Amino acid sequence: MKIHYNIIKRLLFATALPLIASCSKWFDVQPKTEIKEDMIFSNVSGYKAAQTGVYTLMAGQSLYGGELTMSFLDVLAQYYNFTGNTAYYFYAQHYDYGQAACKSVTESIWADAYKAIVNADNVLAHLDAGENVLSPMMHSVIRGEMLGIRAMLHFDILRMFAQAPVLGTDVPAIPYVDAVGRTPLPRLTVAQVLGRISDDCAEALNALAQYDPYSPDAVGISLTQDEKQFLTHREEHFNWQAVRALQCRVAMWQGQYDEASEIASELIRLQGDHISGNIFALYSDKLSNYSEDYFAPRQSTSLEISPETYISLFEVMKYGSNDNRSRNFVAAYPNTTNMFVSRWYKTNVLPTVDMPIFTTAEMYHTLAECLHHQGDDEGAIATLNTLRSAYGLEAFPMNYQTCDAMEEIQKDFRKHQIGLGQMFYFYKRLGIDPVPGAPDDFTISKYILPLPDDEVQFGNP
Repeated sequence: MKIHYNIIKRLLFATALPLIASCSKWFDVQPKTEIKEDMIFSNVSGYKAAQTGVYTLMAGQSLYGGELTMSFLDVLAQYYNFTGNTAYYFYAQHYDYGQAACKSVTESIWADAYKAIVNADNVLAHLDAGENVLSPMMHSVIRGEMLGIRAMLHFDILRMFAQAPVLGTDVPAIPYVDAVGRTPLPRLTVAQVLGRISDDCAEALNALAQYDPYSPDAVGISLTQDEKQFLTHREEHFNWQAVRALQCRVAMWQGQYDEASEIASELIRLQGDHISGNIFALYSDKLSNYSEDYFAPRQSTSLEISPETYISLFEVMKYGSNDNRSRNFVAAYPNTTNMFVSRWYKTNVLPTVDMPIFTTAEMYHTLAECLHHQGDDEGAIATLNTLRSAYGLEAFPMNYQTCDAMEEIQKDFRKHQIGLGQMFYFYKRLGIDPVPGAPDDFTISKYILPLPDDEVQFGNP
């Protein structure tokens, strides 16, 4: 397969931080002009603006503000229902990636993910020169966050556009963009990309360990008021525990259940009683606007949940409405039996502004699955029971032989992940064929999104 490098090459040429460009006096708003980077990174405010710009890119609708969470990836996981091919995501539901509607989504994901990566690389490239501008704490924390973000974005590109390790890792995958430059980058193998991700995670943990309040090894130091403010809202920054959660996902992706179990247990312990809490969430005041695009009724992009899917998903015939998630994550449209994801689209309450990327609940599901793979179904069910109880469900009897542990883990994970974009990866990681609810012509090859075949205009042509 021929790969077009022009998208990434243009991003490497354009080291601009485009989301800041529209609101900062330091940036020229013309996309084909160079930015005076020495001015951007000449003071603390510039570094903070650059840092914020990376998060803003990640929270955009083509990435975690929409397609990688509540829309495209959940369409691939068969959460939603369509009645005809006029629906915007109809072809995605049928894994017909060659159709224009699908291609526009996948190419935007690819381009904008690498755009965010290049912007993170640009911040990292200027950090050494910023040692006289930033305090040691700010320098380390920004470095750790950018490394962690770079690793996560590459991991999600890998999970979408390359085969899962269950099928082998010595095959071409994606480029790993870890520096700003003008040289086209080759596609690395799945194994090589995973190795780069591991390296970035290790460096990120080291950078965050001393100062991040989310690190168990953080030391108490005297901070200025500005530094204290800088360390607030750590759950909305790529914190130390977020890096560990990413390492946990990477281990699961490779079937390394001992390592994943160790990390999941650690994070559960650090999170304490916050079973329904977030380890890392992206802030965006536009989430309500994005969710309206997907869930407001009677639109070509509307993503509806049929009554049959709802009953099956939340096992209504078995549990009724006891599961809090069946009431808090999904709601019915007025005057119809079809439903929508109400955890995002809210019509009469304050809008949600945080998109969960890593949750404590995921760590419980991960630990339960690891225990199952390690031959401890009793421990797996006990772990799952803790989570089920938090959402109002009765515990399974400890005679675990009366239920299929892995089946129950999968069903509960599917309940919890609606609107978060992780279920498709779950199926792909395990090589489940077909995706439950997929069309009859589904094949394992449908798990791999095609690399872009059209170039995206960015910077100089």
